[in-house]
Amino acid sequence: MEWVLGIDGGGSKTRGWAADRNGIILAKVERGASNHHVIGIVKFRQLISDMLDEFAATGLERSDLRFISLGLAGVDRQQDKVSIGMSLDDLGLKGHYSLCNDSEIALVAGIGKLEGIVAISGTGSIAYGVNAQGECFRAGGWGHVVSDEGSGYYIARQALVRSIKAAEGMEQPTMLLADILTFLQIASFDDLITFIYHPQTTKNQVAVLTEVVVSAAANGDVVAIAILKDTADQIIALIEAIITRGFATATEIKVVLFGSILQKIPQVRERVIAKLQDKADIRCSEAEPVSGAVILALQALNKFGKV
Repeated sequence: MEWVLGIDGGGSKTRGWAADRNGIILAKVERGASNHHVIGIVKFRQLISDMLDEFAATGLERSDLRFISLGLAGVDRQQDKVSIGMSLDDLGLKGHYSLCNDSEIALVAGIGKLEGIVAISGTGSIAYGVNAQGECFRAGGWGHVVSDEGSGYYIARQALVRSIKAAEGMEQPTMLLADILTFLQIASFDDLITFIYHPQTTKNQVAVLTEVVVSAAANGDVVAIAILKDTADQIIALIEAIITRGFATATEIKVVLFGSILQKIPQVRERVIAKLQDKADIRCSEAEPVSGAVILALQALNKFGKV
Protein backbone atom coordinates (compact mmCIF):
# COMPACT_ATOMS: atom_id res chain seq x y z
CA MET A 1 0.00 0.00 0.00
CA GLU A 2 1.32 3.43 -0.94
CA TRP A 3 1.58 5.82 1.99
CA VAL A 4 2.87 9.22 3.05
CA LEU A 5 4.37 10.33 6.33
CA GLY A 6 4.02 13.56 8.28
CA ILE A 7 6.49 14.30 11.07
CA ASP A 8 6.30 16.96 13.78
CA GLY A 9 9.67 17.12 15.49
CA GLY A 10 10.48 19.18 18.55
CA GLY A 11 12.88 19.59 21.41
CA SER A 12 11.11 17.07 23.63
CA LYS A 13 9.14 14.70 21.42
CA THR A 14 8.57 13.73 17.81
CA ARG A 15 5.28 12.53 16.33
CA GLY A 16 4.84 10.72 13.04
CA TRP A 17 1.54 9.97 11.32
CA ALA A 18 1.27 7.67 8.31
CA ALA A 19 -1.62 8.12 5.90
CA ASP A 20 -2.85 6.60 2.65
CA ARG A 21 -3.51 8.64 -0.51
CA ASN A 22 -6.98 9.53 0.79
CA GLY A 23 -5.63 10.99 4.02
CA ILE A 24 -6.78 8.10 6.20
CA ILE A 25 -4.40 7.74 9.15
CA LEU A 26 -2.88 4.26 9.10
CA ALA A 27 -0.47 4.36 12.04
CA LYS A 28 1.08 6.72 14.57
CA VAL A 29 4.56 6.65 16.09
CA GLU A 30 5.99 8.82 18.86
CA ARG A 31 9.64 9.21 19.82
CA GLY A 32 11.79 11.61 21.81
CA ALA A 33 13.46 14.86 20.82
CA SER A 34 14.51 15.38 17.20
CA ASN A 35 15.92 18.91 17.26
CA HIS A 36 19.34 18.34 15.71
CA HIS A 37 20.76 21.29 17.64
CA VAL A 38 19.90 19.38 20.83
CA ILE A 39 20.56 15.72 20.00
CA GLY A 40 23.04 16.06 17.12
CA ILE A 41 22.66 15.09 13.48
CA VAL A 42 23.76 11.46 13.95
CA LYS A 43 21.08 10.80 16.56
CA PHE A 44 18.55 12.63 14.38
CA ARG A 45 19.24 10.30 11.47
CA GLN A 46 18.96 7.27 13.75
CA LEU A 47 15.66 8.52 15.18
CA ILE A 48 14.11 8.85 11.72
CA SER A 49 15.41 5.41 10.76
CA ASP A 50 13.95 3.92 13.94
CA MET A 51 10.58 5.54 13.24
CA LEU A 52 10.53 4.07 9.73
CA ASP A 53 11.33 0.66 11.20
CA GLU A 54 8.47 1.05 13.66
CA PHE A 55 6.08 1.89 10.84
CA ALA A 56 7.38 -1.15 8.94
CA ALA A 57 6.48 -3.28 11.96
CA THR A 58 2.85 -2.22 11.43
CA GLY A 59 2.98 -3.44 7.82
CA LEU A 60 3.91 -0.15 6.15
CA GLU A 61 7.00 -0.95 4.11
CA ARG A 62 9.58 1.71 3.38
CA SER A 63 9.48 0.74 -0.31
CA ASP A 64 5.83 1.89 -0.45
CA LEU A 65 6.55 5.25 1.21
CA ARG A 66 5.95 7.95 -1.40
CA PHE A 67 6.62 11.21 0.45
CA ILE A 68 7.61 12.60 3.85
CA SER A 69 6.85 16.11 5.07
CA LEU A 70 8.91 17.09 8.10
CA GLY A 71 8.14 20.10 10.28
CA LEU A 72 11.08 20.37 12.64
CA ALA A 73 12.06 22.70 15.46
CA GLY A 74 15.50 24.14 14.80
CA VAL A 75 15.12 24.27 11.01
CA ASP A 76 15.63 28.00 10.77
CA ARG A 77 18.47 28.50 8.30
CA GLN A 78 19.55 27.04 4.99
CA GLN A 79 22.47 25.25 6.64
CA ASP A 80 19.97 23.41 8.88
CA LYS A 81 18.11 22.14 5.82
CA VAL A 82 21.37 21.06 4.19
CA SER A 83 22.50 19.09 7.24
CA ILE A 84 19.14 17.39 7.73
CA GLY A 85 18.74 16.81 4.01
CA MET A 86 22.05 14.97 3.84
CA SER A 87 20.92 12.72 6.69
CA LEU A 88 17.65 11.92 4.93
CA ASP A 89 19.52 11.27 1.68
CA ASP A 90 21.69 8.78 3.58
CA LEU A 91 18.50 6.91 4.49
CA GLY A 92 17.60 6.53 0.81
CA LEU A 93 14.92 9.22 0.88
CA LYS A 94 16.41 11.67 -1.62
CA GLY A 95 13.68 13.42 -3.62
CA HIS A 96 10.96 12.02 -1.39
CA TYR A 97 10.73 14.66 1.34
CA SER A 98 10.17 18.32 2.18
CA LEU A 99 11.56 20.25 5.16
CA CYS A 100 10.17 23.23 7.03
CA ASN A 101 10.06 24.75 10.49
CA ASP A 102 7.46 23.22 12.80
CA SER A 103 5.51 26.50 12.81
CA GLU A 104 4.59 25.95 9.15
CA ILE A 105 2.91 22.60 9.75
CA ALA A 106 1.06 24.09 12.73
CA LEU A 107 -0.26 26.85 10.46
CA VAL A 108 -1.51 24.29 7.94
CA ALA A 109 -3.02 22.15 10.70
CA GLY A 110 -4.87 25.09 12.20
CA ILE A 111 -6.12 26.80 9.04
CA GLY A 112 -6.02 24.03 6.45
CA LYS A 113 -3.61 25.78 4.12
CA LEU A 114 -0.29 27.61 4.19
CA GLU A 115 -1.82 31.07 4.57
CA GLY A 116 -2.48 33.09 7.71
CA ILE A 117 -0.67 33.49 11.02
CA VAL A 118 0.24 30.98 13.70
CA ALA A 119 1.52 31.77 17.18
CA ILE A 120 3.03 28.97 19.25
CA SER A 121 3.87 29.26 22.92
CA GLY A 122 5.20 26.22 24.72
CA THR A 123 8.66 25.93 26.23
CA GLY A 124 9.67 28.43 23.52
CA SER A 125 7.63 30.80 21.36
CA ILE A 126 7.31 31.95 17.77
CA ALA A 127 4.88 33.73 15.45
CA TYR A 128 4.90 32.90 11.75
CA GLY A 129 2.78 34.12 8.88
CA VAL A 130 2.27 33.58 5.16
CA ASN A 131 0.20 36.19 3.32
CA ALA A 132 -1.92 35.82 0.19
CA GLN A 133 1.10 36.66 -1.98
CA GLY A 134 3.04 33.75 -0.49
CA GLU A 135 5.43 36.00 1.43
CA CYS A 136 6.67 34.56 4.73
CA PHE A 137 7.21 36.51 7.95
CA ARG A 138 8.57 35.46 11.31
CA ALA A 139 8.87 36.96 14.79
CA GLY A 140 10.70 35.27 17.65
CA GLY A 141 11.67 31.65 17.96
CA TRP A 142 15.42 32.25 18.17
CA GLY A 143 15.98 30.43 21.43
CA HIS A 144 15.84 31.34 25.10
CA VAL A 145 19.07 33.36 25.17
CA VAL A 146 17.87 36.13 22.83
CA SER A 147 14.20 35.35 22.20
CA ASP A 148 11.27 33.12 23.32
CA GLU A 149 9.23 36.00 24.74
CA GLY A 150 5.84 34.89 26.02
CA SER A 151 6.91 31.26 26.41
CA GLY A 152 6.98 28.82 29.30
CA TYR A 153 10.66 29.54 29.77
CA TYR A 154 9.90 33.26 29.78
CA ILE A 155 7.27 32.81 32.51
CA ALA A 156 9.66 30.75 34.62
CA ARG A 157 12.53 33.18 34.17
CA GLN A 158 10.33 36.11 35.15
CA ALA A 159 9.22 34.19 38.24
CA LEU A 160 12.83 33.61 39.25
CA VAL A 161 13.89 37.20 38.58
CA ARG A 162 10.95 38.82 40.36
CA SER A 163 10.93 36.46 43.34
CA ILE A 164 14.65 37.03 43.90
CA LYS A 165 14.13 40.79 43.67
CA ALA A 166 11.27 40.52 46.16
CA ALA A 167 13.55 38.68 48.58
CA GLU A 168 16.03 41.54 48.26
CA GLY A 169 13.39 44.22 48.79
CA MET A 170 13.42 45.38 45.16
CA GLU A 171 9.99 43.98 44.21
CA GLN A 172 6.63 43.81 45.93
CA PRO A 173 6.12 40.77 48.16
CA THR A 174 5.24 37.49 46.47
CA MET A 175 4.74 33.87 47.44
CA LEU A 176 6.67 32.77 44.35
CA LEU A 177 10.07 32.23 45.98
CA ALA A 178 8.70 29.99 48.72
CA ASP A 179 6.55 28.13 46.19
CA ILE A 180 9.51 27.61 43.84
CA LEU A 181 11.66 26.20 46.65
CA THR A 182 8.86 23.81 47.61
CA PHE A 183 8.25 22.78 44.01
CA LEU A 184 11.94 22.06 43.38
CA GLN A 185 12.28 20.38 46.79
CA ILE A 186 15.25 22.52 47.74
CA ALA A 187 15.85 24.12 51.11
CA SER A 188 17.32 27.55 50.60
CA PHE A 189 17.90 30.56 48.39
CA ASP A 190 21.53 29.48 47.94
CA ASP A 191 20.38 26.08 46.70
CA LEU A 192 18.11 27.81 44.19
CA ILE A 193 21.03 29.77 42.74
CA THR A 194 23.00 26.52 42.52
CA PHE A 195 20.10 24.92 40.61
CA ILE A 196 19.80 27.85 38.20
CA TYR A 197 23.46 27.83 37.21
CA HIS A 198 24.14 24.11 37.42
CA PRO A 199 25.51 22.92 34.04
CA GLN A 200 23.03 20.04 33.99
CA THR A 201 19.98 22.26 34.52
CA THR A 202 18.10 22.32 31.21
CA LYS A 203 15.77 24.86 29.69
CA ASN A 204 12.88 22.43 30.14
CA GLN A 205 13.67 22.02 33.84
CA VAL A 206 13.39 25.77 34.26
CA ALA A 207 10.25 26.08 32.13
CA VAL A 208 8.25 23.68 34.33
CA LEU A 209 8.24 26.42 36.98
CA THR A 210 5.36 27.83 34.92
CA GLU A 211 3.16 25.55 37.03
CA VAL A 212 4.19 27.48 40.15
CA VAL A 213 3.25 30.81 38.57
CA VAL A 214 -0.16 29.57 37.42
CA SER A 215 -0.91 28.21 40.89
CA ALA A 216 0.22 31.41 42.62
CA ALA A 217 -1.88 33.52 40.25
CA ALA A 218 -4.92 31.38 41.05
CA ASN A 219 -4.28 32.14 44.72
CA GLY A 220 -4.22 35.87 44.07
CA ASP A 221 -0.48 36.56 44.03
CA VAL A 222 -0.20 39.94 42.30
CA VAL A 223 3.30 39.32 40.94
CA ALA A 224 2.26 36.00 39.40
CA ILE A 225 -0.83 37.62 37.89
CA ALA A 226 1.34 40.38 36.41
CA ILE A 227 3.72 37.82 34.90
CA LEU A 228 0.87 36.05 33.10
CA LYS A 229 -0.48 39.36 31.78
CA ASP A 230 2.98 40.31 30.55
CA THR A 231 3.33 36.90 28.91
CA ALA A 232 0.12 37.47 26.96
CA ASP A 233 1.31 40.93 25.93
CA GLN A 234 4.58 39.47 24.63
CA ILE A 235 2.65 37.00 22.47
CA ILE A 236 0.40 39.81 21.24
CA ALA A 237 3.51 41.79 20.24
CA LEU A 238 4.81 38.84 18.20
CA ILE A 239 1.52 38.51 16.32
CA GLU A 240 1.18 42.26 15.76
CA ALA A 241 4.69 42.33 14.31
CA ILE A 242 3.62 39.78 11.69
CA ILE A 243 0.41 41.69 10.93
CA THR A 244 2.29 44.96 10.49
CA ARG A 245 4.98 43.52 8.24
CA GLY A 246 2.94 41.17 6.08
CA PHE A 247 -0.80 41.74 6.44
CA ALA A 248 -1.23 45.52 6.60
CA THR A 249 -3.48 45.57 3.51
CA ALA A 250 -5.21 42.22 4.06
CA THR A 251 -9.01 42.33 4.22
CA GLU A 252 -9.15 39.13 6.26
CA ILE A 253 -6.56 37.80 8.69
CA LYS A 254 -6.77 34.39 10.31
CA VAL A 255 -4.68 33.64 13.39
CA VAL A 256 -4.39 30.26 15.09
CA LEU A 257 -2.86 29.67 18.51
CA PHE A 258 -0.92 26.57 19.54
CA GLY A 259 1.20 25.40 22.45
CA SER A 260 0.69 24.52 26.10
CA ILE A 261 0.86 28.11 27.38
CA LEU A 262 -1.96 29.26 25.11
CA GLN A 263 -3.98 26.07 25.32
CA LYS A 264 -3.72 25.41 29.06
CA ILE A 265 -3.52 28.85 30.71
CA PRO A 266 -6.85 30.68 30.24
CA GLN A 267 -5.53 34.01 31.57
CA VAL A 268 -2.96 34.14 28.77
CA ARG A 269 -5.17 32.80 25.98
CA GLU A 270 -8.16 35.00 26.78
CA ARG A 271 -6.07 38.18 27.00
CA VAL A 272 -4.42 37.45 23.63
CA ILE A 273 -7.76 36.79 21.94
CA ALA A 274 -9.46 39.81 23.53
CA LYS A 275 -6.68 42.19 22.46
CA LEU A 276 -6.56 40.97 18.85
CA GLN A 277 -10.13 39.98 18.00
CA ASP A 278 -10.82 43.36 16.36
CA LYS A 279 -7.83 42.89 14.05
CA ALA A 280 -8.14 39.22 13.11
CA ASP A 281 -10.22 36.07 13.16
CA ILE A 282 -8.31 34.50 16.05
CA ARG A 283 -8.83 31.21 17.83
CA CYS A 284 -7.00 28.51 19.74
CA SER A 285 -6.63 25.37 17.65
CA GLU A 286 -7.23 21.87 18.97
CA ALA A 287 -5.63 20.29 15.88
CA GLU A 288 -2.44 18.27 16.15
CA PRO A 289 0.37 20.09 14.29
CA VAL A 290 1.51 16.76 12.83
CA SER A 291 -1.74 16.68 10.84
CA GLY A 292 -0.43 19.72 8.95
CA ALA A 293 2.64 17.73 7.93
CA VAL A 294 0.37 14.98 6.60
CA ILE A 295 -1.59 17.55 4.57
CA LEU A 296 1.62 18.92 3.04
CA ALA A 297 2.84 15.41 2.21
CA LEU A 298 -0.42 14.60 0.44
CA GLN A 299 -0.31 17.89 -1.47
CA ALA A 300 3.23 17.12 -2.62
CA LEU A 301 2.20 13.64 -3.71
CA ASN A 302 -0.78 14.96 -5.67
CA LYS A 303 1.41 17.63 -7.28
CA PHE A 304 4.28 15.42 -8.34
CA GLY A 305 2.51 12.09 -8.70
CA LYS A 306 4.39 8.95 -7.81
CA VAL A 307 7.67 10.35 -6.53
